[in-house]
Amino acid sequence: ALQGPKAMEVVQKLITDKTDLRKQDFMTHVEAELCGVDCYLARCGYTGEDGFEISIPHEFGPKIMKALCDDPIVRPAGLGVRDSIRLEAGLCLYGNDLNETITPVEGSL
Repeated sequence: ALQGPKAMEVVQKLITDKTDLRKQDFMTHVEAELCGVDCYLARCGYTGEDGFEISIPHEFGPKIMKALCDDPIVRPAGLGVRDSIRLEAGLCLYGNDLNETITPVEGSL
């Protein structure tokens, strides 16, 4: 996934077909070619920010990750960062903030 206010700009630069991500609405997906790799791009995210979930065949993961990280505005982040941002946005994580004994109301969903 790539999340943040400039996610669309970064991903669009890597599109190698005619897909225009500016036309993609939030919570929709599109089939596109990213760095020559067929992929699904879902405009959504688990941080409260604009962004994309990127689905590709696993063997192309390193290629796509390198292409994303080659952009100077992209910085990899781990689960701790994701959790801080999702909590600020009020997004709960099942098994952490919600489970069989903590209801959505109790989890402040």
